Amino acid sequence: MRQILDKINQVLALLVVANLALMTFLVVLNVVLRYGFNSGITLTEELSRVLFVWMTFIGAILVLDKDEHVSMNVLLHKAPPFWQNLWLIALDVLMLGLSGLLLLGCVRLSLQNMSNHMPITGIPTGVNYLAACMMALLFVVILISRIVARVLIVKRGEIA
Repeated sequence: MRQILDKINQVLALLVVANLALMTFLVVLNVVLRYGFNSGITLTEELSRVLFVWMTFIGAILVLDKDEHVSMNVLLHKAPPFWQNLWLIALDVLMLGLSGLLLLGCVRLSLQNMSNHMPITGIPTGVNYLAACMMALLFVVILISRIVARVLIVKRGEIA
C-alpha cells in the first residue's frame, strides 16, 4: 500500500508544480497584456481560481501523507510510546470519520453544481468540489493505511 501511495504522491507533486507554473504564467501574461497593451485574456481569472483550488487540496493530501500538518504535540511527546500510539490511532479514526463525511458532502455538492457553469470559461462549478472529493477520498485511503500500520505497531509492542 505504501508504494501505491508513494506513486500517487509523486504524481500529485508533479501536478502541483505544473499547476503553479501554469497559474504563474497565466497571471503574469495577463498583467503584461493589461498594463502593456491595454488588453487581457478574460478567462485567466477563472482558470487561475480553479487551478488554485485544486492546488490547495492536492497540497493538503501531500501534507497529510507526510504527516507534516500543523499539530500541537507537546503533551503527546511527554506520554509513553504506547499511549502516544493509541492517541494517534484515535486521532486518525476521528479524522477518518470526518473525511468520510466530507467525501459524502463533496459528492453531493459536486453533483448539484455540475449544471452551473462559470460565466467566461464555461467550466462547471462542480469541478471545484471534485477537488475536495479527491482530497477526502485520498484522506480516507491514507488514514486507513496509517491506522493499520499503527495498530500493528501497538500489537507488536514497538515504538513508532
